[in-house]
Amino acid sequence: MNRAPGWLQQAESDLEIARITAQAGRHEWACFAAQQAAEKAVKALHLHLGQEAWGHLVTRLLTELPITVPSMLVEKARSLDTLYAPTRFSDAFPAGAPDEHTAPCRAGRRSPMLVRSLRSSVLRWPGRAEVLQALAAWTQRLELPGLAAVGAFSSYARGEAGVGSDLDVLVIVEERALPFERRMAQLPLDELPVLAEALVYTREEWERLGERSSGLAETLRRETVWVRGGVD
Repeated sequence: MNRAPGWLQQAESDLEIARITAQAGRHEWACFAAQQAAEKAVKALHLHLGQEAWGHLVTRLLTELPITVPSMLVEKARSLDTLYAPTRFSDAFPAGAPDEHTAPCRAGRRSPMLVRSLRSSVLRWPGRAEVLQALAAWTQRLELPGLAAVGAFSSYARGEAGVGSDLDVLVIVEERALPFERRMAQLPLDELPVLAEALVYTREEWERLGERSSGLAETLRRETVWVRGGVD
């Protein structure tokens, strides 16, 4: 019995739930449903190709397919995988519930677009150096009181970014009146050349990050490429 059509049908249903919950403002469930839709769609493809797959990580499910998968899809899967637990469990964030942190801009993100070179009519995706340079210029225009440092982490910092990759930005400020979940929305991230998300910490929160999440703190300190200022 071929169960692939059933899995694909459920994936389409989950995707519709993602759209409905996003429109209702329940962005944490919209993000989770989107992750589930991708997971079930890839499992349907596994079954269609004559093999069974287990687990929830879309990235791993894609890489275990017996066919070549575009790197752009794998990169997008990494973004979806980050939504599997944090959108449902409160302890994935410094404080508060998932629905307080899952902003509309994350649940309903615009599609990534290629850019046109100034010296060519060919559409292309900006490279690592170009993106980091744009980020550095962006920080000079950024009107943010008490701005201490700005850097990039994840794929652009590691030099692993490809077509469709998001830019992960780390911002450190001396003090911040807004609650953690509202800080990213205050940044003009749409001025950057690629889709971007940001973590905004006060200096005190940054220094104490290891107490709450030692793994995240270690990763950020190891990976971050500072383009303005810098903190230990």
